[in-house]
Amino acid sequence: MSLAACYLGLKAKAYYRGTLELYLNPVGRLHPRPLPDPADGRPVLLLLGDSRLDQWGQPQLSGYQVLNHGISGQTSEQIRERCTRVLEETRPAVAVLQFGVNDLKAIGVFPERAAAITSRCLDNVSQVARQCRAAGARVLLTPVLVRGRLELRRRPVWSQSVDSSIHAVNDGLGALAEREPGIELWDLNALLSSDGKLINAAYQTDALHLNPAAYALLRRNLEDQLAIPALQAAP
Repeated sequence: MSLAACYLGLKAKAYYRGTLELYLNPVGRLHPRPLPDPADGRPVLLLLGDSRLDQWGQPQLSGYQVLNHGISGQTSEQIRERCTRVLEETRPAVAVLQFGVNDLKAIGVFPERAAAITSRCLDNVSQVARQCRAAGARVLLTPVLVRGRLELRRRPVWSQSVDSSIHAVNDGLGALAEREPGIELWDLNALLSSDGKLINAAYQTDALHLNPAAYALLRRNLEDQLAIPALQAAP
């Protein structure tokens, strides 16, 4: 068997495994999830989202017990579906949200559904933010991260419409944070991108994912965000 055939076989197997995982575990109920340690005593900071948070691991933050409930590959629909259970299990004082790109990247394959996908994504992220706020959490809502430089393998399934939809969702999330007390916009794109269009190459591992230098920057900036008193109204 040639090297090319072996490579294609491994890629096909990985794709098949991912598809079966989605069928068996559509909203992540079987995914291992950290729970609060009652003996810890510190308030919980919840990371809720997709791979951008999942790959952060367990950052050490002063004064908080960090629980990472990011699940790679999940869409906003899946995260909205599991949000109630996650909030009941973790009861966070702070919720950091980052997700939506797994919905919006589908526009490159389904361009005729761009408007519906964009609208549904914005609604899902907004409802999760409101649900976290209603549960008593201070919400740090991050915009959907813009992409980095596209790899060759991703270019056939990407389009300018995906980028436009990311910006449209982010405009809506910014408006949400402006009008709803207790939901704050933590602008990661301003931290990681020089122009608001592309993640700086120094911070990316591929077009959609961050490297350790990016996560180190996020941890430092999150410490600063948490030190600023929240402008909260009663949930």
